[in-house]
Amino acid sequence: MTIDLNNYQDIRYLVLMNINSNKSRWWADNNFGSNLFLIQKSKISKYSANEVKRIISDCLDWIVKDNLAKNINVNTEIEKTRINWTVEIIKPDNNTELIEGVWDNV
Repeated sequence: MTIDLNNYQDIRYLVLMNINSNKSRWWADNNFGSNLFLIQKSKISKYSANEVKRIISDCLDWIVKDNLAKNINVNTEIEKTRINWTVEIIKPDNNTELIEGVWDNV
């Protein structure tokens, strides 16, 4: 499957690939990916929720810099054994896309 970065239907795949890939481990781009793997085995806490938010925001920053999105907002919410995260993408045409996921420190 080829992802066309100019086709904003694909932004969901781009975001999920970025978040779920370990930074510096992707063959095509050392800066692609996130550092979520660095906080594996951390306890679920406000601190780890803030770290998840920061790491996801950092790994998606290039999407705004490359004008593939106007803005990206990341939020986290603690549940008993996991941290739910939400990424809101504001596209150049002002439409939004909401992407949700879970970090469960595994």
